[in-house]
Amino acid sequence: MPKSLYHHFLANAAPTWIEDSQSEEFQSLLAAVRPYTLLSRERLFSLYALAKQICIDDIPGNFVECGTYRGGTAAMLASVVRRYSLRPRKVYAFDTFEGMPEPTEFDRHQGIPANDTDWGEGTLKAPIDEYLAVVCNALDVRNFVVAVPGLFADTLSENKAKIGAIALLHADGDWYESTMDIFNNLYDSVVAEGFIQIDDYGHWEGCRQAIREIDRRLHAAFSLRRIDNTGVWFRKSDPAIPDCNYWRNLYGIAQISYKQGRIAETQKLVRSILKLVPDLLPAEELLEAINPQPQTPQIDIKEEYRLREINLIAFPDWNQPEDQLEASLIELLTQILTHPDRDRLCLLIDTSNTDPETADLAISSVLMYLLTETDPDPGDAEPEITLLKPLSIDQWQQLLPEISAQILM
Repeated sequence: MPKSLYHHFLANAAPTWIEDSQSEEFQSLLAAVRPYTLLSRERLFSLYALAKQICIDDIPGNFVECGTYRGGTAAMLASVVRRYSLRPRKVYAFDTFEGMPEPTEFDRHQGIPANDTDWGEGTLKAPIDEYLAVVCNALDVRNFVVAVPGLFADTLSENKAKIGAIALLHADGDWYESTMDIFNNLYDSVVAEGFIQIDDYGHWEGCRQAIREIDRRLHAAFSLRRIDNTGVWFRKSDPAIPDCNYWRNLYGIAQISYKQGRIAETQKLVRSILKLVPDLLPAEELLEAINPQPQTPQIDIKEEYRLREINLIAFPDWNQPEDQLEASLIELLTQILTHPDRDRLCLLIDTSNTDPETADLAISSVLMYLLTETDPDPGDAEPEITLLKPLSIDQWQQLLPEISAQILM
């Protein structure tokens, strides 16, 4: 195979050899980090898969996360390093840990200024000792994670030499200026064939604008691959090997066809591109422009989950032995059913690391046992107990301010 063609397939290949997101290893990590991250299951698995591929392929460089929040993803990446890396690596975790910095006028979601949402300046405060240190201790990866508090504009340039080569860069800066700081300081440190995952490309307009400006400035033509409704990833090209422009050439022809109104021809070209590079974001966006999808109606979280004055969210480890899981659920639900304020209480049970039907069966069995064998006698004052389905970032945005406490199981 010609070297340039081989490079094309390598640069655009997803880590498909890795087990799927239902694997026991990933499920276990997901259960451990779920309370410490807002990333979707899809974005977490993408990071897990990319990190594992880097370690198995022995691509040189450290891992860097810009926007660590509570540290769940940093701890997960460190766990992959501890288990699979063939060389010493660190996971550098950058964040203010004191809340979101001030956004700019570019930072909007669906036209709404960031500070008019629930994610504006000062939100997402996560002191290191209360969150990152706790999850790192739980996964025994304290020696792999280096926390760097402060604004990206200050800390990235100060620590660039210390970080050295980067094999995986997780850019979760949200804002326009934060994303520019990440790429202006660290992009050239990402090694050839290293990976970059961007968390907020599909959500925050400022992040998307920053990536597009950087792409144009570097003449890089990032091969952005869609993960979910907001996350994307791409692999950095090796400058020593001219990148094949097969998909770019087809994409240019498809754009011309679309502008000239040749829809059938455009569809064929786009489908050819997606066969060559699955999940390629520019091609998917062009296909969506041709075949616009109906807007998904907004869900009222309060109404959907029948929230009350006191709202709790529990994170069971669904992968623990069945008898241990049953015992922990019995203990939790007994406390909920006999709580003095149960008529004002709603318990949400996270199911993101298990099959919802399995979770429903487990909860129903425990409730049946409690009601028939122990007679907790909730009387007329019954709590609301609901399984929590996977949520989008907008839905988490609605839910988090309503939560009174989190329960780790």
